Amino acid sequence: MCQWRGVSFVATEFHTPDLQFLAAHPDVTLITAIRDPLSRLVSNYRHDSYWGGIPRMRLEEYIESSDGAICRPNYYCNALTGRHHAPTKVDDETLSLAKHALSLFDIVIVLEQPASFNQLHDLNWSHVHEHRYQTKFALPKILNQRENRKLLFQRLMFREPKISDGFLARFKEHNREDYDIYAQACRMAGG
Repeated sequence: MCQWRGVSFVATEFHTPDLQFLAAHPDVTLITAIRDPLSRLVSNYRHDSYWGGIPRMRLEEYIESSDGAICRPNYYCNALTGRHHAPTKVDDETLSLAKHALSLFDIVIVLEQPASFNQLHDLNWSHVHEHRYQTKFALPKILNQRENRKLLFQRLMFREPKISDGFLARFKEHNREDYDIYAQACRMAGG
């Protein structure tokens, strides 16, 4: 169906397609990119803060105030099993299903392992490069637009979150299953 329509690449972020169906097709290469669960959350917090998606708040407040799946514990387990709006507790069966879903991927890239990007070269794509986003504040452009003063203030006031040992311990406890998924991803990526 995809070839008939000329589609050769499909990407998704928040909704997982039927991985069993896709893995059964030899002409499909399943690729995923995973990062450390806390780094993923902090990245989303930075994004929301930078673009004014949230009022100025601490990371802990961000987690508590968000009703989105992105801040729920065990994001990877829920995403891999299609349970984006599931309760926060992940049981053994869900963890097992998530591990199986991850095992269906042909290529797993772990953002903390730059060498894992080398797997993309095996695809013989004509143009593969690693692209890293670097947040830079475009102050002159923002200053020239009066309606962006609130956003400018938001960006100027943004501070990197300080992660206390207590917060880190609580986060790892609440996301234990995602750290299992992350460890599996690291092994699959060759790290």
